[in-house]
Amino acid sequence: MDISDAAEAPIENAGAATFAALLSRLQRGLRRGVRAHFPLPTLPQSQVEVLRLLDRSPGLPVHQVAAALRLAPNTTSTVVQQLVRQGYVARRVDRDDRRVARLHLTEAAGQRLARWSDARTTVLAEALGGLSEGDRDRVRAALPVLERLAELLERPSE
Repeated sequence: MDISDAAEAPIENAGAATFAALLSRLQRGLRRGVRAHFPLPTLPQSQVEVLRLLDRSPGLPVHQVAAALRLAPNTTSTVVQQLVRQGYVARRVDRDDRRVARLHLTEAAGQRLARWSDARTTVLAEALGGLSEGDRDRVRAALPVLERLAELLERPSE
């Protein structure tokens, strides 16, 4: 790293810290707003993450869920057991390897996720509606960059 890189590092770190704090505020505000629109009791974030993953990728075994979410396998197994007991996840035996259980969302989980997603969309749309048209345009323009940033953050650490 040369001198010019070193001089800019604190600015980047400060920007990253500000952005991280802003993301936390956005998440908190979104969660509060969703609770007001969503009558069901909230689920722990770890359970929500498993449900969202299985919605995108049905049929994963527990060890792949753990790897995808970067959770310890025993933690993931506990979360999955809780979701099975609540009726949100079903275990199905793999046709090719009967030792492997594949995880699938139940109809109740699908309905819950759809209602939760609708509530999130409503809350966020209402908040975006409070911005000026110019600010909404800037948010829309930032979406591709934020998508790339999310992809970078989701990559496995090397």
